[in-house]
Amino acid sequence: MEALDADAIRATVSSPPISGSAVADRLAKALGTPNVIGEKANVTAFVVRQFVDRGLLADLSANLDGTLHHAGQVAEAGQRQDLADLVAADTLLGPGAGHLATRPPMKRRRITTGR
Repeated sequence: MEALDADAIRATVSSPPISGSAVADRLAKALGTPNVIGEKANVTAFVVRQFVDRGLLADLSANLDGTLHHAGQVAEAGQRQDLADLVAADTLLGPGAGHLATRPPMKRRRITTGR
């Protein structure tokens, strides 16, 4: 296997890759609800990772601690008609509430002991 030449790769990419948090900021802005520093984010890096898992964005990084993305691909994702639905589907409901999105509500049944 040939070694990859980093300079050759950089020459073929029109712009440097952007971080997952920057992608989240761009998607939030595309939705008209920009992320504001010091406030709860409207779109998070978790959502970006879910987009990668769905195949909507490619991760250009081999680093497990963060992701890097192609700016052009992010711009295309930001123009999707179903962007709001995709972000909503991948947004956690809050601390301890994430299970509510996947687990159906339980029916309460009265248990009788036969006495």
